[in-house]
Amino acid sequence: MAAMATPLREIVAAPHAGHMAGDMERLSKVAAELLRMRQARADVFDADMFSEPGWNILLDLFVCMCRAKNCSVSDLCVASGAPATTALRWLAKLDSMGLIARTNDGEDRRRCLVFLSPRGRQKMIDYLSRVENTLR
Repeated sequence: MAAMATPLREIVAAPHAGHMAGDMERLSKVAAELLRMRQARADVFDADMFSEPGWNILLDLFVCMCRAKNCSVSDLCVASGAPATTALRWLAKLDSMGLIARTNDGEDRRRCLVFLSPRGRQKMIDYLSRVENTLR
């Protein structure tokens, strides 16, 4: 298991390769604002009306990455805004699509940590950059 964790930790250690810290901070703010907007919408409308657990997970993972914060499976189940079984299905789907990666928590072997994969990270950067440019 440790052999799998090492490459992932190296990926996470340099999450912003090719991007300036200021760029990542701005994109993190865009992602955080999108999360706030989604919550505001859920507060006004029936939350089931606009359920997108996979997207909530990706946004949360991006913000966590920019803040150098670990995200556990449990954290992401809550962030998804969906029942745990639905969130777990979405985590499996995002994993099979190559957008996320998982590893065991070195401090608590009961926990599994989730990160954006390099592919997922790049897709989020591309999307959030487009959103930021649209809002200018």
